[in-house]
Amino acid sequence: MQGKRIKESSILLAQVMNPQDANPAGNVHGGVIMKLIDTAA
Repeated sequence: MQGKRIKESSILLAQVMNPQDANPAGNVHGGVIMKLIDTAA
């Protein structure tokens, strides 16, 4: 198996964060971030 350069294997995933994705302080919940990472993988 041949390796790839980072540039050849990078992706971009954008998601609009809604109020229900954040805590009262406005920080996005870690589980939401982990779900996005899992989706990108």
